[in-house]
Amino acid sequence: MDSFFLNNSLFVDEKVTIMRNEYKIYDSQGVQIGVCKENRSIASMALSMLASKNVMPFRLELSDARGNVIATLSKGVTLFMSTLKMHDARGVHISTVKQKFGLTPRFEIMGVNGNKLGEIKGDFLAWDFVIYDGNGNNIGAINKKMGSLVREMFTTADKYNVFVSPDLNDEVLRQTILTIASGLDMIFKENNK
Repeated sequence: MDSFFLNNSLFVDEKVTIMRNEYKIYDSQGVQIGVCKENRSIASMALSMLASKNVMPFRLELSDARGNVIATLSKGVTLFMSTLKMHDARGVHISTVKQKFGLTPRFEIMGVNGNKLGEIKGDFLAWDFVIYDGNGNNIGAINKKMGSLVREMFTTADKYNVFVSPDLNDEVLRQTILTIASGLDMIFKENNK
């Protein structure tokens, strides 16, 4: 497991670009330790101008500070409930995050063999998420950081704090939690931009 995933606290800062999403990732000391970039084809970019962004497929590549891809997160075309696939640095599928129907956002984190590893539950506005392991223990959180009123009115860039329990030793869950904030932003916030 890459040392990036040993962090227990991250700050994810979305950078607004014309056609692709980019998220700079900082550790608890404010040092940039990675970047998560959307990798899209020209055809996909053109199609996204015509269709709702949250329906469109995407692929996010998480790179460490040296520029090495350490994980990828992808979503296919979605009509109702999104499914995200997580791959490690070697391209091996390690987990699937499936959206479940409900009044508030809810996702199940599944292992490659279909076993439930955990669950992500969000608030009504999809700003704050609590993450539980397969036994229902709180193991992390993702919280949208609010800027000033003026900033929120005139920019579409979102910021998130990501927390993982220092006691969490499950590598797959740790990698999934520390990568998923950008994916949740793409699912819930991109259609508003």
